[in-house]
Amino acid sequence: MITAAAAIMVCVFASFVLGDSLTIKLFGVGLASAVFLDAFLIRTVLVPALMALMARVRGGCRAASPSASRTSTSTRDRRLSRAAGQRRA
Repeated sequence: MITAAAAIMVCVFASFVLGDSLTIKLFGVGLASAVFLDAFLIRTVLVPALMALMARVRGGCRAASPSASRTSTSTRDRRLSRAAGQRRA
């Protein structure tokens, strides 16, 4: 979705080159190249590579809280259902 929008923006900014004014032509080239570099180089190559490096340095994904990683879902569900049964009685 972002890449498609960037491709449209590159085409629009590149069309500024067809204008008569030198200033508009320079803006078109500058904006088209900036959007192209951002969408196709930075967002598709550098961001995933940096995220992989950061995950490797950090040691992978960890649970949000220490108690969540220690308690399995089934144990937590049993405990909650037992507490709900005691409240009903």
